Amino acid sequence: MSRGRPKPKLRDLSRSPPHPDHMMEIIDAFIQQMASGSPITVAILGASLVELELERMIREKFRRQDNEVWATLTSDGSPLDTFSKKISMGYAFGLYDDVLKDALDTIRAIRNAFAHSKRLINFDHELILQELGRLVLPPNKRSLLYKRLKPIKIGSHNGQLRYSMLCIVVGIRLGRIGLRASGGRIGGLVTQARKRGLKIPEGGTKGLRGLLGLDQTADPKTKEPESVPHIPNQTSTKKPHNGGS
Repeated sequence: MSRGRPKPKLRDLSRSPPHPDHMMEIIDAFIQQMASGSPITVAILGASLVELELERMIREKFRRQDNEVWATLTSDGSPLDTFSKKISMGYAFGLYDDVLKDALDTIRAIRNAFAHSKRLINFDHELILQELGRLVLPPNKRSLLYKRLKPIKIGSHNGQLRYSMLCIVVGIRLGRIGLRASGGRIGGLVTQARKRGLKIPEGGTKGLRGLLGLDQTADPKTKEPESVPHIPNQTSTKKPHNGGS
């Protein structure tokens, strides 16, 4: 080990930036688990994918983007040491609007419920379903984001699948969650899921595509670029979540 270089610590495992290969491993694990895997695994993996993409977007706003500076910013007690602070920072940078911030807070709140619960819970718990049901929708009902969030908010799918789809939709919206290996297409996750024989309740792969809004033909006049998260003149009616992580 180099002189002057601090010894690695256990908590560094949760803050080290992933190699692209590791990112694809996380995506693979999430796809395999999201329909019928362990609820706590799905809750944490889904939120991790979204948080990683959020971190990438925030880091691109800094002049200094090296890992040493990032480690300082995310160490205990630092400005970006929690998911909550990163969400607030991205919002302050104008990376997304109130609707996407609300969705991020929903993912964070549900992740925290699973991570900190003193007993085993699942996604069909009344409070989890209520949290998903409070998602704020964009005012433009013809927008792609509205079509993707509405089935998650009021859909008939089970809570675990709805949360999984929320993580995918938000991750894609933030910047394609490393789907560059799939050509940056929204269908990348669907294609990977199909190759792994993932069985989605209520409609199979078509149900997954429908929940993502992939089977709907968008009006060319209202179709939104996939990499643009902003929805103008948006106000959130949802109260902010409490909690620090």
